[in-house]
Amino acid sequence: MKTQGQTPNILLIIADDLGQDVVEIKDVVKITGSGTSRVMQVHTNDGTVDIYGALPNISRILRNGLYFSQAWAQPACSTTRASIFTGWHPWKNGVGSPPGELVSKWELKTLPQLLPSSYVSGLFGKWHLGSLEVAGTLPTDHGWDRFVG
Repeated sequence: MKTQGQTPNILLIIADDLGQDVVEIKDVVKITGSGTSRVMQVHTNDGTVDIYGALPNISRILRNGLYFSQAWAQPACSTTRASIFTGWHPWKNGVGSPPGELVSKWELKTLPQLLPSSYVSGLFGKWHLGSLEVAGTLPTDHGWDRFVG
């Protein structure tokens, strides 16, 4: 929680290839309520194990943060990430399909480069916008302070 004079924390969770349409059809995750009563629950059954319950930590984040119930994403993971990290549509950022254009060719600023210098950024998970073999294409080459993925 932010107190006066503190920089607020930002946690951006991108669950690519997981849309509300998929979640609701399979009845796996439900987000119910609104505002301070918003809750996320999970229910999955693989035929042998039936798991049902609330996700209290994610529910707390939902209640105290921003929740986009009608966000729009690209049709693939790389294009979605490139659009979110740059704020540009695929036809402008050059990542139109996986793996798309390698980001070494980008002259675009990325989300962590636009944050004030008081922020320390980290990217954890998939990048798929570059290659270990190609210089200038890693997240740390594009503003992320730490990358684990």
